[in-house]
Parts: sequence; structure tokens; C-alpha cells
Amino acid sequence: MNWKKTLAGAAPLLARLLPIPGAGVAGDLIAAAFGVENSPAAIGRAIEADPEAAQKLRELEAKNRALLERQLIAAETARLETVNRTMRVEAASRDPFVRRWRPLFGYIVAVTWGVQVCGVTGAILYVVAGGGDGASLVQSGVSAVMGDMALMWAIALSVLGVSVKKRSDDKAAAGGEPPAPGIAARLLSALKG
Repeated sequence: MNWKKTLAGAAPLLARLLPIPGAGVAGDLIAAAFGVENSPAAIGRAIEADPEAAQKLRELEAKNRALLERQLIAAETARLETVNRTMRVEAASRDPFVRRWRPLFGYIVAVTWGVQVCGVTGAILYVVAGGGDGASLVQSGVSAVMGDMALMWAIALSVLGVSVKKRSDDKAAAGGEPPAPGIAARLLSALKG
């Protein structure tokens, strides 16, 4: 029997809280209910050894639901505070690269795209102009490069799109405006009428 599956199936709130650092309340409750020390190994052995473990865990979660929900909210709040603190440090940084990495990435993508377009266009013109013996080699090379670069461009342009959207939302928030809805939200509202 896998004690983590038993815990997740019987008491999902306890299972979510147990691995979160600083959310020791879940471990304390489980350890006290099974009469063991608060360690994953001891809790695991106790759950596996007790045939009524699932029922005990359900009762434990039901009895302490409000406390566990507050603990989960506190843990999620702490996680979001850490993320927000990191974002605020990035925004307040005096280091030009930290503040300007999004535009820099945009410029790099634009230059790289331009170089690739010029190279491919030159290769196509070479083939069309009857480039001699090397024309078939250039043609197959261009096809291979275009196919291989498709995934790279999909990723790069996705990152660029997310960066531009996020920066636009940041500017709107700094100006006191709500961020513009994304394309999915606009499509959904158009479908709803």
C-alpha cells in the first residue's frame, strides 16, 4: 500500500498541506492521531500499518477542516508574497538589463528573424537564378533549416508574446487601469454576445 495515495484519497486537504514547508499543522495533526513523531517516514509507516487509516484521516480532516483551510490559505499567501517580492525587486532594479530584458529579447528576436529571412531569401534567389550544381544542395538545405527552425521560432515568439502582454499589463496597472483582456477572454465575451 502507498501511504501517500491513501492520504490523498482519504484526506486531500491534509495531503496538499503535508509537503508544504512551514505548514507543519498537517503533520502535527496526523502524527498526533496515529501516535507517532511528525516525520514523513513515521507517518508513512503508521498509515500503512493501520487498516482503518483512511477512515481516521477522513475524520481528522473533517474535524479540522477550518484550521487546515486557513493553513492552506496562509501557505499560498506566503508563496504569492515571495513571487510578488521578486517581481517588485525586478521592477525597482536600477540595473538596466533587469529592467529591460523584455525589450532586449524582442530586439534579439527581430534581428534574428531578419537575418534568417535575408538568408532564406538569398538562398531562394540563388536557386531560382539557376545557381548551377549547388542549387539542389541549397534547396534541400533551406528546406531542412526551415523545418528545424519552426519549433525554435514557435517557442521564441511565444515567449515574446507573453513578455509583451505582461509588460502591457504592467504599464496599465502602473497607470491605474485594469489590464486589457486577453484574446481568449475577448473571444469568449464575443461568443456570449
